[in-house]
Amino acid sequence: MKHNTTTNTSLTRLHSLLLSFFGDETLHFHSTRLSSFFNAAFADAAFDDEETSCPPNIPRLLHCQNNLQRLLDAAHLLHQHLPHRATPYRPCVFKQLKHIYPLLNDWDDFPSHLHPHEWCNPETVLEEFFSVQPIDEWKNAVSGLLESALGEGSPFTAMSEKQLGFIVLMLHRLQDAVWLLYITGRIPSPDEEIQTKEDQALSSDTGMSTARVTPGFFFIESDQRFKRIDLDKLVCGFFMNDHAQLHTTTELHTPKITVSEMRELLTEERFNWISESVAFSKRSMSEAIAERA
Repeated sequence: MKHNTTTNTSLTRLHSLLLSFFGDETLHFHSTRLSSFFNAAFADAAFDDEETSCPPNIPRLLHCQNNLQRLLDAAHLLHQHLPHRATPYRPCVFKQLKHIYPLLNDWDDFPSHLHPHEWCNPETVLEEFFSVQPIDEWKNAVSGLLESALGEGSPFTAMSEKQLGFIVLMLHRLQDAVWLLYITGRIPSPDEEIQTKEDQALSSDTGMSTARVTPGFFFIESDQRFKRIDLDKLVCGFFMNDHAQLHTTTELHTPKITVSEMRELLTEERFNWISESVAFSKRSMSEAIAERA
């Protein structure tokens, strides 16, 4: 019980940090703000225009620094709670994402600092980030950048230009990965433990396995556009003539894909759950028709 309480408290704080950091703004907005903070630290006239002798915008710099601290805290909590949630590497998904990359390259909310295989598995970016140095060292680096932006020193006195460039890239990658986890609904909620128990009870009552699956997503072409399908929001209306029509909790995707294609796109666990769901729905419908007759 104590462990569950501690976990729920951590997850509640995690969601609070993410909401405070991202708000309703786009990834493009956050990437621009992060770049501006770095430019200020490197005296690139973003916050402090030396040509016009404008002083640093201290409140704005402090706001950006506080936001970065929130991002680091949120990423650290994610790193603690998501080590077992990484989406398995799937070559077919990698090929799809590699194919659509040029089509999405101008999308403002595109995680451009990540590699294609990391779009399906952003947890690996968190693993990489905290393997470089612990969170306290990352926070010290951010504080050092703030001091530099305020004119209290130069970041190049403590590290080389190459090292600073590496820090900038890593923070951009971390932000992209956390954002991707955030918007795809792959972060557990505080009451996930309760929901898991409810799913287990449902499984016992219906004889069906439940959809507690590894989160992730894939893409299909629908109405001449690529649509992302989140695995944890996917249900399936029916199989007909070796084709499956895809339904999510918010949208019906009219193009039908073959059952074999669907099997290739989904994890085995998710495919089996959908198959059982379809069979269960058909049985329920047949029983209802029989009762009316």
